[in-house]
Amino acid sequence: MLAVCSALAVSCGYRIFHHQPGATRSTLQIQPVQQSPYGLLVSRKTGDRFIAIGDPVITETDLRRVATSTLDRGECAILITFTPPAATRLASFTSDKTGQLLAIIVDGKVVSTPKILGKLSPTVQLRGFSCDEANSIASSIAP
Repeated sequence: MLAVCSALAVSCGYRIFHHQPGATRSTLQIQPVQQSPYGLLVSRKTGDRFIAIGDPVITETDLRRVATSTLDRGECAILITFTPPAATRLASFTSDKTGQLLAIIVDGKVVSTPKILGKLSPTVQLRGFSCDEANSIASSIAP
């Protein structure tokens, strides 16, 4: 489906973002977390609290491409493609972490806490955003 959408960008709502010269680029961290009432990381959507476990696995320097795609019922997804070294590192990290949580942190704010369903590939899809949210996040972290 992604290949079809990239060819039909307007009708599918698929949009690739690029960093604009002179614009401030947001920080991005993807790191393992655990839910905890004492956590300092707070989900901006749910208010749930998390504590970080270890260092970030991915940062904004590991991104190769960022895009958004329109899904059903007006929901949008953020599609992130990682550089080859980062993709290898993320695949290795997630291969034995099924069921654990990762926090997607942009400028110090938790924007998503997906559960690891298995070894992650070089491109991941983050769902559950309005199209305005997805476009805003994607444009702020675009390489």
